[in-house]
Amino acid sequence: MSVQVGMGDVMVSLPREIMRYFPYPSVRPGQDELMRLVNEAVRKRKTAIVEAMSGFGKTVAILSGILPLAEEENLKVLYFARTHKEHERVIEEVKRISRSHDVKAIALRGRREMCLLREVRDIKDYRVCLDLCKNLRSEGSCPYYVSFLSSFNLCTKQLRDRSSSLTAEDLIMFGIEHGICPYEIAKSLLREANVIACSYVYLLNKEIFGKFMRHVGTSLDDAILVLDEAHNIPELATDSMSDTISHRALVLALRESMMELKSAPLTAFIKALLRTLSKFRSMLSSREGVIPKDIIERIAMETVHVHLEDVVYLIKDASDIVKERLAKRNELPRSHLSRLSKFLEIWNEALYSDHYLCVIRSNDADFTLTVLSLDPSPLIRPLIEGAYAAVLTSATLEPLHAFADVLGIDRGKCVLRSIKARLPDDKLLIIGMKGVSTDFKHRSPSMYRKLVSRISEILESAPGNIGIFTASYEVLEGLLKAGLEDVSRGFNKPLYIERPDATSADNDRLIKEFKAHAKKGGAVLLGVQGGRNAEGEDFPGREMSLAVIVGVPYAKPTPIVEERIRYFEKKFPGKGKLYSYILPAIRKSLQAAGRPFRGTDDKSAIIFLDYRFLQRPCKALLPEWIKKRMRVLPDKEGELTKELLLFFGSGS
Repeated sequence: MSVQVGMGDVMVSLPREIMRYFPYPSVRPGQDELMRLVNEAVRKRKTAIVEAMSGFGKTVAILSGILPLAEEENLKVLYFARTHKEHERVIEEVKRISRSHDVKAIALRGRREMCLLREVRDIKDYRVCLDLCKNLRSEGSCPYYVSFLSSFNLCTKQLRDRSSSLTAEDLIMFGIEHGICPYEIAKSLLREANVIACSYVYLLNKEIFGKFMRHVGTSLDDAILVLDEAHNIPELATDSMSDTISHRALVLALRESMMELKSAPLTAFIKALLRTLSKFRSMLSSREGVIPKDIIERIAMETVHVHLEDVVYLIKDASDIVKERLAKRNELPRSHLSRLSKFLEIWNEALYSDHYLCVIRSNDADFTLTVLSLDPSPLIRPLIEGAYAAVLTSATLEPLHAFADVLGIDRGKCVLRSIKARLPDDKLLIIGMKGVSTDFKHRSPSMYRKLVSRISEILESAPGNIGIFTASYEVLEGLLKAGLEDVSRGFNKPLYIERPDATSADNDRLIKEFKAHAKKGGAVLLGVQGGRNAEGEDFPGREMSLAVIVGVPYAKPTPIVEERIRYFEKKFPGKGKLYSYILPAIRKSLQAAGRPFRGTDDKSAIIFLDYRFLQRPCKALLPEWIKKRMRVLPDKEGELTKELLLFFGSGS
């Protein structure tokens, strides 16, 4: 049975089972299509790959579409997203749904991020953080964990009485109030939650995923996966299967073997490894190069006379001994041998897989060794195939068939759909600028000065806050050296600069301060495409009235990039460069371009400051809503000023 619901000036018909979960009096254009699509897909146990524009209201539409089946079949909804804000959005929507229909939800962060002990929370090395937490718990030295063991039944009851849907911040504040570990409380609530929102690490790290599912209390086959901002998945998956260790870490592992264990076999192995890597480093013609995957296997056989797999177990056992000794001395349980064993474990996997490269990178002071995965499909395909059903969504997935191919998803078992944006032309201005570029061969002080000159016209003519998203941190620094900060100051617009080493808390403060200027004359946010502020963060209204896209974020042409292209060319003949090099860059640009659009009432603009967006292959890969609205301006001073004043009004 269907019910009628308003969508603007028209009425649309939606199944009653879906509308029981939809918490709003009317639907936005396209939400009805998305709800039907995901509902039909999960009922047929298929994978829905859906592109829909930012600000569309995807979260509540997806939840409303899949929760009817989840309730009928007693399935868990595991909602994975990249940022804390995205997790909170899931909980906010479930809270609205819960006003009329009982749904329990919880947002989960990492153990360190939810820890109340400063000495644990402040440790930068996540592995050391986990080891310290484990030791404190086993020794009964963590007061918050001891409190959890004695009173978690009472605390969980109090939490349920407060709300059936809890953000991670709710849990942290409750933990502070009652002196109890928020992370352990969160784990204890996972079994009864219908919807769990968490970061991709809980899905893509094999060890963490196994533990997570045990706490959830269900099998993957009884779960519907939702992968939000899914354009991130290829990079996140390959990063999860990769690892890097520095020369310094190897030297520290050697010292640990010699001083703590006096282990002659391990010491001989690590010394031989360091000698061999130093030789490869001296042979590099550039700052990085590919080395044979079997080189460490050969070193293991020559020094310890066993296979690398056995060496990994030897080092693991040795590291456990070291950590026990350190704990007894009341020292931080940081074992450099443990770090080496984790790295070699992945290297050993690479021996038997064709999607790995082994890479040495050098700089003036140090060098690193990397086991680099090129292909996300060996990790993603089994997860998608093992789940009851899955929904993958983002604003930037086109071409959808290419996205499915890269992840290894069988096109016969998935539904591909792009829900077209319906944007009024008078609310949206899109400009492509000739004569400027961040192409490597064009980067120069004069080009950066020209880019800053164009940005100066934008700051002079556009109201509210402005976002500038560069192709890389190198380009960001180029703009600063060319005087961007002085230009911004000249228009009384404070400049907020995204830094790669900033903590989440520092970045949250930066964004909060930036947004506060929306009603006070405006400010400028300078970040990078693919960075934390170019994706996932909402900037409604004048919190960002205009996004400036400076350059195409192509990877630098290195031997590793060439190897990746060759790998994909072999797997997808004729499409290697498109799949592995061009599409990832375009998706990052489009994500940044979508930051100002959070509703149909927002009056927003996008300025592409790179002529390559006007040419193939970039132009061909832009979505239709951008291509049909793109105004191409000549390389002439004042052209941007005229267009922006006409669009926003001279009184802006």
